[in-house]
Amino acid sequence: VEREIVLGIEVRGNTVYPTKEILAKFDTSVGRPLDPGRVWKDAETLKEMYLSMGYAFFRARRDELRAGRGVHLVWHLDEGPMVSIEAIEFSGLSGLSASDLTPRMRSKENDVFLFIPTGKNPYVERNLEEDLKWIRVVCWTEGWLDGRVFLEDVSFNATKSAVRIR
Repeated sequence: VEREIVLGIEVRGNTVYPTKEILAKFDTSVGRPLDPGRVWKDAETLKEMYLSMGYAFFRARRDELRAGRGVHLVWHLDEGPMVSIEAIEFSGLSGLSASDLTPRMRSKENDVFLFIPTGKNPYVERNLEEDLKWIRVVCWTEGWLDGRVFLEDVSFNATKSAVRIR
C-alpha cells in the first residue's frame, strides 16, 4: 500500500514563532510520503518549542485534509499565555536561605528594580523539576540526609499568565 504524499503543510494560530521557523523544525515535508512517526515527532517538536519558552498551556491539534492521493496537514495551535514566575517561596529551610539557592536555580522570579517589573522569566516545568533535584543534592551535601524537598503548591493567577511556586 502506497502512503499518501504530503501536498501542503499549514500552521494556524501561531503568533510566537513565524510559520517558516516552525516548518523548518519539522521532519515532515511537502512532496514526501506521509509518515506517522515523523508527524508524531513534529507534534513533540512543537510542544517542546512552546513549553521551553514558558507557554505551559500550549496545545496543538492536526487535521489531515485528503485530496486525491495526497494530504494537506493543517496544524491548529492554541499557544495560551506565556507564564512568568511571580514568586518562588521557600519554607522549612534551616541553615540555608533562599539567597543561597536561587542564584543557581534555572527557575527565576520575574525581574524587578525598586519594585518596578523589568522583565518576565518563563515558567518551564522541566526547569523546576531540575531545580528540585539540585536542592535535594544541596540538602544532602549539607548533611540533611532525611530532609524532604517537595513542591507544596504551584498556583496560577486567573489569566494563567503568572505562577507562584511554594
